[in-house]
Amino acid sequence: MCRKIRGQAKEAAEDMIGRIGMLSWEIWKTRNQTIFQNTNSNPNTTIIRIKILESEIREAMQKKEQLRQIQNRSMSRRSITWRPPPGDWLKANVDVAYNRSTTEGATAVVIRDNSRRLLTGESMRIRVHSRLAAEAEAMRRH
Repeated sequence: MCRKIRGQAKEAAEDMIGRIGMLSWEIWKTRNQTIFQNTNSNPNTTIIRIKILESEIREAMQKKEQLRQIQNRSMSRRSITWRPPPGDWLKANVDVAYNRSTTEGATAVVIRDNSRRLLTGESMRIRVHSRLAAEAEAMRRH
């Protein structure tokens, strides 16, 4: 069996190892129930439980993969690069962080020139009651 697993592609080998693990787990549970709880075991019932477990795990893995793909797409949309200001202009970038449960936040600003050199920056704590108020307060203070 080990040779068969080694000869497969990585994904197929991982799938085979997972199936062996599920099979072993259900057989072990059935054995323990038979020994310690004096239940009658039926091999067909054990096989059905293995198939149900395998189906549930496969479904969970598919949902996990779908979520990962959605997160990757949204992250790729967010990758905005900083662009320098034209000529002798300066550029101020302002951002906030806000915790709704404590109504605490923080603002920060950095100012750069067109050669991307950091000229100055500042941060401060604020108390506001919404994310929108935090954004407005950051613009007002900086």
